[in-house]
Amino acid sequence: MPINVTPIPTLDDRINDIRMRTARIINEEILPHEEELWRTAVPPTSPTRTGPRARSCAPRSSPR
Repeated sequence: MPINVTPIPTLDDRINDIRMRTARIINEEILPHEEELWRTAVPPTSPTRTGPRARSCAPRSSPR
C-alpha cells in the first residue's frame, strides 16, 4: 500500500517538499522491496522463523 501525502497548506513549502520527496522514496525504493528487507531483518534463530534453525522462545527449565 503506497504512502499518500498531500501538501499541508499551513506548513512551509520546504517542509511539504521534504514530505513529498520522502513519500516518493519510500514508495519507489522501499515498499517494492519490503518482503526482501523483512526477510533479511529477521535473524535465523528468531522465534518468528520456522524450520530446523528456529528455536522456541519458551523459557528453559532450570536443572534441580
